[in-house]
Amino acid sequence: MLFSSRFRAGGAALLLGLLGGCEKKDPLAERKFQLLLEENARLVQAVAALEPGKAGPPAHTESYSAAAVTKVTTENDALREVLAKHDHEKALASNKAQREPIEKQVNEIRGLAFKEPVTYEVLNRKQIKQTMAGKLAEVFSEKEFAQMAEAMAAVGLLPANYPLRQKYIDLLSEQVAAFYDQHQHKLFMYEDATLENAQNRVVLAHELTHALQDQHFGLNRMPLELKTNDDARKRPARWWRAMPRS
Repeated sequence: MLFSSRFRAGGAALLLGLLGGCEKKDPLAERKFQLLLEENARLVQAVAALEPGKAGPPAHTESYSAAAVTKVTTENDALREVLAKHDHEKALASNKAQREPIEKQVNEIRGLAFKEPVTYEVLNRKQIKQTMAGKLAEVFSEKEFAQMAEAMAAVGLLPANYPLRQKYIDLLSEQVAAFYDQHQHKLFMYEDATLENAQNRVVLAHELTHALQDQHFGLNRMPLELKTNDDARKRPARWWRAMPRS
């Protein structure tokens, strides 16, 4: 009886040891891995069609493992980056081709020709936000923004301690498609603001008008950033818009 009890105990321990040494299968994880492999095959095919020799053969892994998942995921990320770069360059080339007829239309409508090619700089959303923050800092200090927010809160237009400067930067960064900087003499465009969109073409034509004004009249000579007299700051802008038509 004693022998039998010891035998059963030893057999149970051996069985537990064998089970502990086996990795428990996770059907869901293995299915996700198969989807990763299928995605890898599609990505390799897409990259190979664009750039022959850029992508290697599809990933082949005999069995699922954490290391295999990491390897295929890394490969897929790199392949997606190649495709995203190609799409980005294609969009930029398309926008560049569409800018020329818009420039010609602005010339005809305004009755003035560009003296030199317009300098463009295409920014992503993060760069737009950084540029907007920098441009605002050239005109208004953080203290001035705080004073404006305090004044608006005093008359009930804003809640107390409202982060006006940051909200203004966020708003401009979300809505801007293009803007002209008379200090750098550049026309900045947001990379995702495709000119297939009619509204974006109108926005570009508007900003090209500022570039045209700058080349002919010099925007830096005008009181555009005068903070103490709104009338003096706005009158020249209306005059510029009217003058090319007369």
